[in-house]
Amino acid sequence: MFALCNPPYLKKNRVVLKDHGGGIGYAKQGDKFKARKTPILDLLYGYQIIKKMGLDTIIADDQHMPSENFEDFIIKYPEIINSKTIFIRFSQPTIDNDLNFAHFLKKKNYKAKLVAFGPAIENNKKWFFEDNIFDYLITSEFEAVIESFINKTKDNHENIDVEISGIFSKINKKYVCADTQTIKADLQSLPNLPYHLEIFKDYTKFAISSRGCPIGCTYCPYILVQNKKFRFKTAEQVIDELTYYQNLGVETIIFRDPNFGYNQQRVRDICELYIQKKLKIEWECETVLNTLKDETIVLMCKANCKLVRVGIETVSPELLKLAKRPSKLADIQVAKNKIDLFQKNKCKVYGFFVIGFEGDNLKSIKTAPKVAKFLNLDKAQFMTPNLYPGIEQYQKFIDEKKLDKNILSNRELYSEIIGTHAKINFSLAENIDTTTLHIGKKYCERMWNLYNKNEKLPLKQFIKYFVFTNVAKLLLNNFRILNKFRIAISENN
Repeated sequence: MFALCNPPYLKKNRVVLKDHGGGIGYAKQGDKFKARKTPILDLLYGYQIIKKMGLDTIIADDQHMPSENFEDFIIKYPEIINSKTIFIRFSQPTIDNDLNFAHFLKKKNYKAKLVAFGPAIENNKKWFFEDNIFDYLITSEFEAVIESFINKTKDNHENIDVEISGIFSKINKKYVCADTQTIKADLQSLPNLPYHLEIFKDYTKFAISSRGCPIGCTYCPYILVQNKKFRFKTAEQVIDELTYYQNLGVETIIFRDPNFGYNQQRVRDICELYIQKKLKIEWECETVLNTLKDETIVLMCKANCKLVRVGIETVSPELLKLAKRPSKLADIQVAKNKIDLFQKNKCKVYGFFVIGFEGDNLKSIKTAPKVAKFLNLDKAQFMTPNLYPGIEQYQKFIDEKKLDKNILSNRELYSEIIGTHAKINFSLAENIDTTTLHIGKKYCERMWNLYNKNEKLPLKQFIKYFVFTNVAKLLLNNFRILNKFRIAISENN
C-alpha cells in the first residue's frame, strides 16, 4: 500500500493554499474551514500514475478538514498505518507543521519508508537535511519520477541511491543524490485527474494545460518551480481532458497555468476545437493581459471562458522594469480596452495588484484602488509580496542582510513568515516601513470594497469602510503620525 498524504495544518486562523504559487504554496489569515477547497495537482497525478501501475494506493487529504491534531488524521485514514511507503506533500508555509507530522507518523508506523515531495523542498533542503527523518526527498516534479522511483525501490528493504535526478536517498544518515538536476514532467503523457473520487466531490476543480513562463518576473515563484521553458499539452489533449471532466459532471475547470495565453495559436486551436465539439463545460484561466490579441479574446469568450485572472501589479513603468516585467501595461488605456472586450463578451476579469514593490511609495499605493476602479475590474486583489527562497528578491535580501537572522535559523518562525501574505516584518520597498505597507494594503482593500460594482454593502459596512479609509488616508499622508501609531501598537503588544 502506498499512501499519498496532505497533512492537516494545525495552526488556527490561517489558510494554506498548497497548489498556489506554482505548487510552492502560500498562507494568509482566515478561517481554513470556510476557505475554498482546492486540490493539489501533483498529488492527484501521482495517485493516478500509481493506480495505473496496478498498485494499491490512497489519497489522505486533510488540508480542508477540521482536524484538531494528527491523531484525528490517522482515525480518518487508518490505512496509513499499514502502508509500506508514505509520501508527504510539503509547501513553503507548512514545512515545520509537516515535519512534525512526519515524526508523528514514524512513531505510528516505524517500518514505513517516508518520502517528502513538493516544489518547496528544492530551495529548503536545509531543514530536511537537519531533521533527517525522511528516507527519500523528491526535488524533481513528482509526476516525472514517481513511476521510476517506485520501480527502483518497491522491492528494496534498504535505502539505495536511486540514481534518478532530483531524488535524495538517506544512506548512513546522510542524503545522497546521483544527479541533483531536477526532472520536469512531460505534460503530454499525464493522465486525467481523479475527480471521480468522493473525496473531491466538493473541491474546486483545477487542471493544467501548460507549465513554464518565459517572462521571469523577479517576484514570481513559478520560475523557481517550472522554469522559463514553456511546456504544454496539445489543443486536442486539452479538449479530450475537458470532455472527460464534463462527462463526470464537472461544471467548471480552472486552469492553473502560469500564463495560459502565452502561445496564442495554441489558445485559438483549443477554442476552435471546443466550439467544434460543442462542449458546455465552463473554464477559467490566468494570463498576461498584454499578450492577448483582440481576436483571441473574442474566441476565448465564444469557447465559454467565463473568468480570466490578470496581473496588473502596478501601472508604474519604473516599478515594472525593476521587477523585469514587460511594461506595456503602463499604458493603462490599452489594458482597459482589453478588459472591456472580455466583459463585453460575458467574461469576468479579476486583477491582481502588488503593494510594496521595490521602489514603491505612498503615492503608488494610494493610486492602486483608483486604477482598479478605472479598469472596471470585476474584482481586485491587493497583496504584499511573498519572499520565496530562490527568487531574485529573496537572494537580494540575504545579500543585503535585510532578513532577520532569527527567521533564517528558527524553523517554526521561518515557516510562519516566509511564503505568507501580510505576515512579513520587512518590505521590498526601501522607502516604506512595514506598518505603512500593511495599512496601505488594507486601505486599498477597503477602498475597493466601496468601489466594487458586484457587491452592495450594507450601511454598517459602508460606514466601517468609510471611516477606515479616511483614517488610513491621514496615516498614509503623515509619516510622523504613522510612526507614533506603529510604536503604540508595539507597546500594546
